[in-house]
Order: sequence, then structure tokens, then C-alpha cells
Amino acid sequence: MLVSHGVAVDNDDAEIYVHPRDPAASVVLGTTKSRGGDGGLHVWTMDGREVWFAAVPKGSGLNSVSVLTGVPVGRGKGRKLDLALAGVRGERNAIAAWRIDPDAVLQNAKLDVDHLTSTRELKRILAPVGNHLVDLDPTDIAVYGSCTLSYQPRGTPPMVRRHYLFMTTKSGIVHQFRVVLDGPADTDTEPSVRFTRVRHWTVGFGTQLENCVGDPDSGLLYIGEEAVGVWMYPLGLLSEEESVPAVAPPEPDPLTRRYHFPLGRRPGQAPAAPILLDSTSFANPRGQLHRDVEGLGLYRDPRGQGHHVLVVSSQGSNSFNLYELGAADPPPLVASLAIVSGAKGDAVTKTDSLAVTSAALGPGLEHGVLVVHDDATTDPWDLTRVEPNASFKVVAWSEILAGMSAARA
Repeated sequence: MLVSHGVAVDNDDAEIYVHPRDPAASVVLGTTKSRGGDGGLHVWTMDGREVWFAAVPKGSGLNSVSVLTGVPVGRGKGRKLDLALAGVRGERNAIAAWRIDPDAVLQNAKLDVDHLTSTRELKRILAPVGNHLVDLDPTDIAVYGSCTLSYQPRGTPPMVRRHYLFMTTKSGIVHQFRVVLDGPADTDTEPSVRFTRVRHWTVGFGTQLENCVGDPDSGLLYIGEEAVGVWMYPLGLLSEEESVPAVAPPEPDPLTRRYHFPLGRRPGQAPAAPILLDSTSFANPRGQLHRDVEGLGLYRDPRGQGHHVLVVSSQGSNSFNLYELGAADPPPLVASLAIVSGAKGDAVTKTDSLAVTSAALGPGLEHGVLVVHDDATTDPWDLTRVEPNASFKVVAWSEILAGMSAARA
């Protein structure tokens, strides 16, 4: 269980940084939305020790965070950096960008952080880039959710991946930005980050969006429309210059005011057209999600055979739906699991976000982990006492596999 030091009522979004040299030293990044001066980005080890905190200006907080790895600096073949990108809301409406220092992650993980005599003993894990906060016009883009994806758009040279940030909004529009680092490729000077908007489009029915996640191999982007369901956009079939096909929602039932939008690919549909993978009953009576549709994560097949699992938090039922991608159209729901009370904490409720990795992260985490937001936290010394403070909880993927096996039995 990961609880930030100080005020933790507004912990919101989590991301996993898999360490490039030592996966067992991987960490969890988590945002705090609080705008009272303690909003920012936390870094925890997998066993719950907070090893860094990067604040944002007072009056603002962070909503969502994502990681981009291997982003080149400049046009040369010099250094490549890992970035943490987060949406800033409040008095600032911006994107915050930090360089992640993998050496600092290793060093801080070895420290007994609960008994340090000074925070100066910690090495800086999150270093602000040259233009740390990039402000956005709130009348154009009001920051809400976000995710990152590195993939090869159609028409780009072979083996060339471009790096993107996607910003989702309450108005149902997603904005796609290409991410580039400017600066000398052969010095330690902090680079500047450049966000170039390549397109924006209305997702699904055009209602409030939340989280998204992408598949770097195929360029597929999955987006959660809170009241509707999960959409899949085959961006890898499009060049940067091509528009994303729109969705034409059907007319609602005149009596129930609900829809019967088909799930999966429809006959005669263009290859790059969006697909509704699963829905709430609002969009289709056969939908297996309960609004709000919140966190999304992609568990990539560690065998490299493309049998990925899409994890979706179904907030209204306090459960997590798992879909086997590529098995059928639409992808089958293989399990709907809940994280229940146990010796280490309370049940997970009203999840806003999640993150998942299939990387082997050391003993007990050989199959990866699922990290989820929990809106309320049990006192570790008294499991009958639940506080309103939010937290993040780490679940070994081996436990998820056991739940999936039980559901299939």
C-alpha cells in the first residue's frame, strides 16, 4: 500500500516506471491533486517507501501522469532520456515534464528513507526539464486525463517510432501531441520539451473522457468514455496528417433514452474506424461495464505473442474487467475481479486510475504488478478503521492470474 507523506486525500493517478537496468528497482509514480501547496508527483518503491516528491506551484495539483522512455535529445544519435509527463490543473493549466534519473532511483531505493537525518541524502529522481511547465490555453484545452504512446504512424520510415502525449478532456475531445526534446545531444544540460499538436478529435459519443492507454507495437489507442465504455482507435493505420474517423451515434430508444450501439467491428467498417470494445448499459444493453469507466491499463504478453490483456476499472461496481485482446471480436471478458480486504489492507473502492506491467520485478513479482488507486485507506494498525485518505495499492499479477483461472473454471 502506497500512501504519500502529508496530505493524501487527493492521490489520484499512478504510473509504473520499469527500471531499464534493474527491473527489481522499478518504482511507482503517483499524483496528488491537492492545491493547497502539497500537490505534486510522488515516487515509491514497490514495497511502499516514498523515495522522492516533486512539488508543483501552490494553487495547482496534478491529475494524471505517464512515462515516455528512450526519447532522443536533438536530431543526433546521442543521449536518450526517460520522461514523466503530468497534467497540471488549478491556477495553472499546463503540462509538467521531468527527466527521470535511473541512477537516482537505484541509489534512493537502497536508503532507509524513514530514518534519514536530512532529505539531502536523497538523490533527485525527477529533474525538471528546461521548460518544466508548458502552459495551455484553458479555453482550448482544459487539462484532465492523459497518456503516452510511442509508435510508428503509417508512412514513417521503418523502425522509426514517434513519441506522443494524449490529453483527454471533459468535453469528449482528445488532443494528440508529438513530444520532442530540444538541446545538445552530447552534454548534461537539461533539454527543453516541445509539444506539437498533430490532431484532435471527438471520441465516441462526445461525453466526458478519463484515462487512455496504448499499444506501442500496433499503434492501437484505447480511451475510456466514462458513461459509455472503452473505444479502440487504430492510430497505427493512419499517418499524422490523416484525420481520425468520427463515430456516428445512433438515435436513443425513445422510451429508455438509452442506445444500442454495436460492440466490436461492424460489417463494412473502414479498417481505421474506431470500435467500441465494451460498454455500460447506457450505450448497449449487453455492455459489461458499470459507469464510470475510469482507469485503463495494458498487460503486454511477456512471451511476445500479442496476447495482451486490457484492464479496465469499472468504478460503479468496484471491480476490474479483464479482456483478452486479439482472441475474438469484440474481445471476450475473461474475468471481472475485485480487490478485497486482507491482512495488508482494506478492499479497493471507487478506483480512479490504474497501471500495469508484465515486466518481472523481482521475487514475488515475477509476472508483473497491477497498481490501483483506492479512494479510502484502512489504518494498518486497526483494519476496522477506514480513513478517507486515498492510496495506491500494489497487487502481484500472479494473484490476478489466479483470479482469472478461477473465473474460467
